[in-house]
Amino acid sequence: MTWRARIGFAALAFCAVATGCGGRTAMREFSLGQYDEPPPVLFARVLSGVQALGYVPTSVDGARGTIVTNAAFLSRRDGAAQLRVQLYREGWVSVTVTGGPVRRDARGALVPGELANEYQAFVLGLRDHIEPRDRP
Repeated sequence: MTWRARIGFAALAFCAVATGCGGRTAMREFSLGQYDEPPPVLFARVLSGVQALGYVPTSVDGARGTIVTNAAFLSRRDGAAQLRVQLYREGWVSVTVTGGPVRRDARGALVPGELANEYQAFVLGLRDHIEPRDRP
């Protein structure tokens, strides 16, 4: 590789890093609800939904209304991410993403695109499990 090619490559890499082209996506985190079921009934349905989506909870705390599971996405550099489900007495269900690949800013979470896609599929699948619809 010539010195001009090396300088060009270094300049391109610097520009990509400086402009945020690291593959991160600004992601909005979602809440579901408001549901009318008693908290224990809703918690059981949410836990069942997490498992039906193929996730194995790493932490389940019915008293606090939390379920944590590892995301399928794994960053070689930043490690694992977790999907955290929090139920509130008022009937709301909040789903957030935490862990090494997640960066927070004033607008929410900045995550790799693959993790954003997994998060969205998880939330939509969970909603479909919690809110069964009659389909023809």
